[in-house]
Amino acid sequence: MAEKLLKIKYECQHPSCQVFCKRGELYLVEDYFKELEEAKDGEDIFKSPKDVCRMGFAQPFKALSVTEEELNEDGEIVSDEASDVVDENSPITLLKNEHKHVLEVLATFEHHLKKRDIPALWLSATDLENEIMLHSVTKEEQGLFPVIAGKVPMVEGYMAIVLEDHKEFLSLLHSFRCGLQSGDIHDGIIHSVIVNLKSHILKENGEFFDMLEESLSDEDKVTVMERMAKLEADFVPIKAGDINDKIESPHLANKNHLESEFNAARSSNSTNDWGCCH
Repeated sequence: MAEKLLKIKYECQHPSCQVFCKRGELYLVEDYFKELEEAKDGEDIFKSPKDVCRMGFAQPFKALSVTEEELNEDGEIVSDEASDVVDENSPITLLKNEHKHVLEVLATFEHHLKKRDIPALWLSATDLENEIMLHSVTKEEQGLFPVIAGKVPMVEGYMAIVLEDHKEFLSLLHSFRCGLQSGDIHDGIIHSVIVNLKSHILKENGEFFDMLEESLSDEDKVTVMERMAKLEADFVPIKAGDINDKIESPHLANKNHLESEFNAARSSNSTNDWGCCH
């Protein structure tokens, strides 16, 4: 009998938990979830799985809801057709659906990683870097963030964490690709990318995007959609090139430039209405 896959919506119970880590969703097989429950005392409390908490330690999580996912004959999650419908007036819905494509690119990369296929990894790592740059940096940071800054309460704290995550993904991917040129597969580096990218997407799809969906006006949504469409049209992906050629990361350089602009804008707007602490 196939193992049951559970979808768990959780809330971290650690008193110092940051806003972006506070709530999220996990997909766990039933037996593993029971083990995590037994490791913690208290009703609906379970031990967080490895690598979920950004602090690096297991934390007490409270299960807000636990539902069983429907699987097909191949053991894959059966998608809810309604959730695949893109609302053309909502950039948040569009970004959520694009996360599915990012995960598909990541799955191809993981397949090559499992086979230890360096030539294939060289190509799929480039594809993954392009996807992260287009979706996360170009559309989110350049298309969405300038519109929501100052309009959504406490959004600055969320954006700072998102920016740091994006920079980490690109930096680690570049290091991984450099290792491939020497015939090395740095499992520690790429494991961090895979685990953190999946966790990042789950958290964005949850509290962060839900908050934005409720806060953005119809006019803001139209503005963001227009900005993202133009940015996508102008986006130039990097090419893998020959594995023996020296590589640079124009994406990473551009990311650092954007981060500097964000920090400058944050300093110049220290008296805005981003929240009581800002």
